Amino acid sequence: MKPLFLSIEGLQSFQEKQEIDFEKIGRDGLFGIFGPTGSGKSTIIDGMTLALYGNIIRFKNNSSSESKDFFDIEAINKNSQEAKVNFKFKVGENIYRVERSYKIGKKSGKLTKTAVLFKNENNEEIKIAENYKEIYKEVKENILGLTLEDFTRSVVLPQGNFSQFLKLTGTEKRDMLERIFNLEKYGDILSKKANAHKYNLESQLKNLDIELSAIGFNEEELNNQLEKFNLLEKETENLKKEEKELKAEIQEMEEIRVLEENISKFQKQKDELDKNSEYIEELETKKNMAEKFIPVIEKIHKKNDYEDRINILNDEIKTDKEKLEQAVKQLEAKKEVYRSLEEKENFLEKEKQENYIPQEEFLKASEDYKSSIEKENLTEKKEILTKEIKNLEIQKEKLSDDIKNFSDILESLEKEKSEIKDISQDEILNLEKEILQKKSLCENLEKREKELEKTVSDKENLEKNIKASEEKLSKLETEENICLADRKNYFIHKIEKELHEGDICPVCHGVYHKHFETEKESFFNEESFEKLQNDIRNIKSSVQIEKDKLAEKNKKIEEIKNEIEILPNIKDEIKNLENQKENLNKKLKEITDKKTLIEKDIKEKNNILNNSKIISAKTENELNLKINFLDEIEKNLKEIPEFLLSTDELKENLENIKKKNEIFKNTDSQLNELRKEKKEIWDTKITVWTDKIKNFETQLIQKEENHKNIKTEYLALSEEINKVLLENKISDLKYINEIEKSIDKISHMKEEIEKHKNDTVYVLKMILDYKEQLKNRNFSKEKFENLAERDKIVNMCLEKNIRLLGEITKSIEIFNINKKRAEEILKEKEKIEKKLNPAKEMTELLKGRKFLDFLSAGKLQSITRIASETLQRITNGRYRINVDEKSDFSIMDNFNSAVRKPQSLSGGETFMVSLCLALALANQIQLKGKSKLEFFFLDEGFGTLDSELLEIVFSVLENLKAEGMTVGIITHVEEIKNRVARKLMVYPAQVGISGTVVKEI
Repeated sequence: MKPLFLSIEGLQSFQEKQEIDFEKIGRDGLFGIFGPTGSGKSTIIDGMTLALYGNIIRFKNNSSSESKDFFDIEAINKNSQEAKVNFKFKVGENIYRVERSYKIGKKSGKLTKTAVLFKNENNEEIKIAENYKEIYKEVKENILGLTLEDFTRSVVLPQGNFSQFLKLTGTEKRDMLERIFNLEKYGDILSKKANAHKYNLESQLKNLDIELSAIGFNEEELNNQLEKFNLLEKETENLKKEEKELKAEIQEMEEIRVLEENISKFQKQKDELDKNSEYIEELETKKNMAEKFIPVIEKIHKKNDYEDRINILNDEIKTDKEKLEQAVKQLEAKKEVYRSLEEKENFLEKEKQENYIPQEEFLKASEDYKSSIEKENLTEKKEILTKEIKNLEIQKEKLSDDIKNFSDILESLEKEKSEIKDISQDEILNLEKEILQKKSLCENLEKREKELEKTVSDKENLEKNIKASEEKLSKLETEENICLADRKNYFIHKIEKELHEGDICPVCHGVYHKHFETEKESFFNEESFEKLQNDIRNIKSSVQIEKDKLAEKNKKIEEIKNEIEILPNIKDEIKNLENQKENLNKKLKEITDKKTLIEKDIKEKNNILNNSKIISAKTENELNLKINFLDEIEKNLKEIPEFLLSTDELKENLENIKKKNEIFKNTDSQLNELRKEKKEIWDTKITVWTDKIKNFETQLIQKEENHKNIKTEYLALSEEINKVLLENKISDLKYINEIEKSIDKISHMKEEIEKHKNDTVYVLKMILDYKEQLKNRNFSKEKFENLAERDKIVNMCLEKNIRLLGEITKSIEIFNINKKRAEEILKEKEKIEKKLNPAKEMTELLKGRKFLDFLSAGKLQSITRIASETLQRITNGRYRINVDEKSDFSIMDNFNSAVRKPQSLSGGETFMVSLCLALALANQIQLKGKSKLEFFFLDEGFGTLDSELLEIVFSVLENLKAEGMTVGIITHVEEIKNRVARKLMVYPAQVGISGTVVKEI
């Protein structure tokens, strides 16, 4: 896992959005994040854990579950309503990005959470999870395979969590290693698979035993069945031979019977044919007669057709003559109408000529009348215009006076307005801006004042705790001194007991000894003493930590006091600025009101003045127009000539001309309509009926000619028919009708005669053929029945034998199948039994956590070995890390030949051991068993190291680059800052100005 990019906004001291490009700063394999205490360095780690797990390890209490979304609203910056993180990282070849947002509702104050996880596929981001649970599951189970606590113990080590892995119990270590190294599959999962495999083999074995017992194979019974089968087979062969002979005899008898029946059948058919011979002869006579009279009958039919056509033509000729007469009458009627229209046309033409008025005469009368009317109108308009011009000249003079008066008033108002002195709006805005800044500063200082109260309270609690711990420590140290004295006495007494007179004392190297008698043998509990020393060390460590915290609190109290000293002055300044603003606003309002009144008055006067000017301009334009119009009227009056007749007389003359012209137009219109009607009668009536009469006459001549020709042919045909009838002495036409009926049946009669001849020949041939086949043989019914009975008995025996053979064959097949299957089952059982024993052994081995603990212990031994090698290298062989069978760590101090527990280590020692373990763990981690861990983050801890150790530790970290590892260091130690090439500076928040700022230098 390798971080690529992180942005933080609104989280803890980070107010504005800050961005960190890990690809850039981690290019050399080692980079540092530097800044003073409380600047927000650790919030960078918080941002990463919040993005990945939705939790901040510093805010997470022991009772809160990782599977639930835990986010303390206090983590949102006090000047922000929303905290946002955006984290991009790489695992193997896959790139992921997480976005999270925590927003406080403006009205409700409730926290709204949103979270999205993306995966980069083909340079496109695909959403793969949404909401806390989905993202947590995806990160923990599919991407990293680490819980939040595992992540902060092995990958990103926040302040205060650095030594957690070192101090975990054996069980906790094993659980953590199982998750990190994906060993769960070797625990319950593998055990279940082994049990399932064993159970499957046992089930297979049981099923095979059941199947074997169900088969019940018997070799002797198989031999009996084979012997029985052979006997039946021989008997069956004999029966088949006998059946074949019987079938042949029965078949011969059947053939004789069939031949005799066929001869009898055809003899009957021959007798029937002989009876029909006389009928066939009569039928042949009728056929010959019908064939002879076919031409005569055809001529009779033709004669009848001519007769029908003559009758039809007679009717058509009569009808056509009647139509011709009607057509002649219609033509005469239309001609009469046409002559009447011609007379009317002549009358209208005469009337038209009488009322014709030339166009020039009509136009002159019309012009004279118009000019007379126009002259009267112009005279009237001239009088009206003269009056209007006079009124407009009076109005124009009045408007000129009004315009002059309003111009003078406006000039005085403008002068008054220009004399009013304005107040600058910028001055008020600057005051407001300054007030807002002061108020913001005041609010921040008040918050700091409250923070001071809380810090003072925390300080008092710490002082109480330190006092209580020191009192307890004093008691324990007193108890320790007593224990030391007791321990000394115990060892002296033990040595005295073991020495004999003349022995050299290992303490003073003397020879003579005086034995002191004690009332009671001394006793010392070494285990209780070690526990007492551990308690003292723990209390000292706790007191030191609390004193460090107290020092921080005192420093913080001093800082806050220095900050809030200016609070009263700020409040006074705000009050003064607000008074200044209020006075300025009052003055501004008075000036604004006065200016508004003047501007309103100016606007009204301007409107009146402008209106007056517009009206004046309009009046002048109108006056000029009317004068021009008057001149034009006078000019037009001069151009109109004087008339002899009055206007009324001119009007009457014009009306008479118009009437004559109207009569002329109407007459012309009637003439046009009449001519159209004439043309239509001529084209559509007279011409049509004339053509129809010609057609009728032509058709009548053709039909009469046709009638004459048909009648001639009819008479000739009648003579021929009569001649034939006389020759054949036929006087009654009924006989001819009978012959005509027979003509339709000629083909049928021919077929019937031919069939009789063919049937007779066929029947005679078949009788001869069957007699030839019979060859003097006779059918015996008794013999046939005896043969049939014997055949039936043989068939029954044969069927019985075949059925028994089938049953025995099937039984033998089943015996053979069972025999084969029994042999297969025995072989399968042997194979399964060979597999079952190892499966049982494997199941026993995997019971409980034996195998999983073995793997976890192996991983832990490997991590411990690597960590111990690194620790020995950086401490010149002094310290070595051991792990016992319970997976608990112990530290071997080679210089003092002592074995120490992790809790007894000093701050610097704890840091070194924890660092070596973390580096070894990071070296061994394979995320989800696939991707190597490529990143490691350390937050503080360097302050406990001396210069020499710091140099060694730093060299170790620099060497990690060769292993493809990127290490990030968070510290305020100046010596490290000077050693790191790539730096990320974290500048603390400034009250009322900005939040934490991150810059690369």
